[in-house]
Amino acid sequence: LAAMIDDRVKRAYVRQSLAADPVYAEWRSIDQFNALNPARVHVPTLLLQGEHDPIARTPAQARFFTRLGTADREWVTIAGADHAAILETTQPQVVSATIDFLERARN
Repeated sequence: LAAMIDDRVKRAYVRQSLAADPVYAEWRSIDQFNALNPARVHVPTLLLQGEHDPIARTPAQARFFTRLGTADREWVTIAGADHAAILETTQPQVVSATIDFLERARN
């Protein structure tokens, strides 16, 4: 799976992330996201998940998604992707899913 991201892209991403914010570029306390209460989310929500994401695993995503406070929600799994699907060869699928979500009719 690591081969899905070109080494040049990895290096550029790290360089730009550290330049933008050297403190928060690396999450060392990923449990900080546990403070987010999905029931308090009342805006249209698109949940994108890489099929092979080792961080955001399906059971956790399912708990989050089903507890969202909005009925206007969509969960898309990007086939073959890892956690950084937007940087991987799966980028076109991420972009397409995002555009589809943004452009779909809302009640």
